[in-house]
Amino acid sequence: MSRTLRRLLGTALIPVLTVGLVALSLVVQAEFGLSGSVALAQETEETDQEPAPPTEATDSKEVNTQWSITRWILLDVDSPVVQLGQSDGSQDLELLEANRLSVQSNAEWVMTVQATSDTIAYDGPADDPNKPVSDFLFRVNGSDAQYASIPGAGEEPAVVFEGPSGSTTVPVDYMVDVKDTDPMGNYSATLLYTTTTR
Repeated sequence: MSRTLRRLLGTALIPVLTVGLVALSLVVQAEFGLSGSVALAQETEETDQEPAPPTEATDSKEVNTQWSITRWILLDVDSPVVQLGQSDGSQDLELLEANRLSVQSNAEWVMTVQATSDTIAYDGPADDPNKPVSDFLFRVNGSDAQYASIPGAGEEPAVVFEGPSGSTTVPVDYMVDVKDTDPMGNYSATLLYTTTTR
């Protein structure tokens, strides 16, 4: 091949090679540039996401609670002062349902009564007759029981009523055994009611 022909061929191939290299460069840039952009976008999205919450951990323990309830009782009297009236000495004094005693309790109970003195208090012009407290009588209203004397302070209390748990009202009648020898004046007796669980 002549030198002239080789020169022509070499001159013609230079543009072709240049175009090929440019095309190859574009392909490489497209391939690697796109992948790099996708990876960068994915990395940006992962960075913007909220971190996942930690997994919960639990533990359980049993607690045994205990308590106790004691026996209790409440006594209420409708009136702390009771007027039985007047007598001319020829008749006894009686007052039905003179007192109403209310009991509340969470257990069975017993009610007793006794006087706070062995004699009935006297206020009058005569000498103190020392009237025994046994002349003061009581009974539970509506019952078949007969009147019974109120025990004195130094005696065993008398049982008035025995009741169940819950609420109970006990009506009590009073009577005074009036003697024709009792001098004129004012008389009084103080009674002590006690309720006890059992």
